[in-house]
Amino acid sequence: MVTVAREFPIGCTLDNGRITITEELRGEPARGQYRGTFADGQRVLITLAPPQRMPHPALRDRLELLAPGITKLRFIGPLETTVGRYDGLVEDEPEGTPLSDRDTPVDDATVARLGLAIARALVVAHEEGVVVLGLRPELTWMRRNDDVAGIAPRCETFLADSEPPSGGVNHCFSTLYKAPEHLSEQGWTAKKPAADVFSLGCVIGWLATGEHPFEGESAFEQLNAILAGRRRSWTGSSEMAKLIAPALSVRREARPPLATLVAGLEGIARSSAN
Repeated sequence: MVTVAREFPIGCTLDNGRITITEELRGEPARGQYRGTFADGQRVLITLAPPQRMPHPALRDRLELLAPGITKLRFIGPLETTVGRYDGLVEDEPEGTPLSDRDTPVDDATVARLGLAIARALVVAHEEGVVVLGLRPELTWMRRNDDVAGIAPRCETFLADSEPPSGGVNHCFSTLYKAPEHLSEQGWTAKKPAADVFSLGCVIGWLATGEHPFEGESAFEQLNAILAGRRRSWTGSSEMAKLIAPALSVRREARPPLATLVAGLEGIARSSAN
């Protein structure tokens, strides 16, 4: 039950009063992400959305994502309010700061260092059988030493599975980092590690150039650009361009294994150190 305290949903309590919404992060009340606090003091990220199309137990199973470096899923289920019905997802907020707070572009040495930290977190997740399917700068927290503090990848998938269908675009972000096979609504049957390779390629491209690697000034424009493979003009180094170009392939089977990106980033890191 959600008890309305101030302008919805700030100040509301979720999950029988155990969670309080304290701050709006992005989106809108019906489809938005918020910061809150759990009863034990843990800061959490809260995504509110219209009712989900998938039964809650099945959705929780698919969004559990049990792997080191992935935030803990605290709650998922219906939230009855005085202003309508919402479904909610609550996950821990990592320590550190979001990668999106970084000024970009950065030099190749920094791109390689940050890219390797994220890639290694993905490697660990894949070894546990987990495809993250939600990697993006805003939802990747970094420590001061540039290690990954945690990835909170569930917001977009939760929003996309609500009613009415979003067609690959949600109202929280103006850029898209999901692989085209998921933006085109092929759904969970297409959930393969290659999807994370695409997202990592986009993150590396953003770090190297300060721009998303695909065209589009809105999420809808970018959706069409990604599905069609329309890239922006590259402004980073040729070495970095050569590394990520295969990772950004529209065709899943044409993307390299994650290990190939790791090896390439390690090579750039070594050459940058000389």
